[in-house]
Amino acid sequence: MRMRIPLLCAGLLLAGAALAAPQDARTLPADGPVSVSWNDPAGFTEVRASLDRAEALKGDWVRELATYLRQEAADRLPVGERLEVRIEDVRRAGDYVTHRAPTRIASPLSAPEIRLHYVRTDASGAVLAEGERTLKDLNYLAGPATRDRDPLRYEKRLIDRWLRDLPSA
Repeated sequence: MRMRIPLLCAGLLLAGAALAAPQDARTLPADGPVSVSWNDPAGFTEVRASLDRAEALKGDWVRELATYLRQEAADRLPVGERLEVRIEDVRRAGDYVTHRAPTRIASPLSAPEIRLHYVRTDASGAVLAEGERTLKDLNYLAGPATRDRDPLRYEKRLIDRWLRDLPSA
């Protein structure tokens, strides 16, 4: 009986450590020619500068942006090319206000911004382009009128523009 208690305690400690380990690897599973990873969202400007930090951390918006980036880039890359992207920082459009329920309000002072690092390679693995980019749209509210209610529509528009102009050499 005396040996069982320490063994049980050790087992519980190991199980607790496994449960406490981060479940988000901060990378999308390998799938196709595009890989996307990201820094810890707690360090993103979106969270650090938010008027409602808890609301900014809610949801799976970073993974959704990463998935969108991977899908859109895969559709645009020539066959054989690969693209690796690391999302370094995100500042989403708008700010949270918490009068009653947290609500994101867009204003000209809260433009979306995404900072990323990328490496584009050809079929042989030779680097075609590499660099850091800061995607930002100060006129995001002056864009085409849309009925799109996607909460990440402005950030996705930044990604679309970057991919349209992605250098190949």
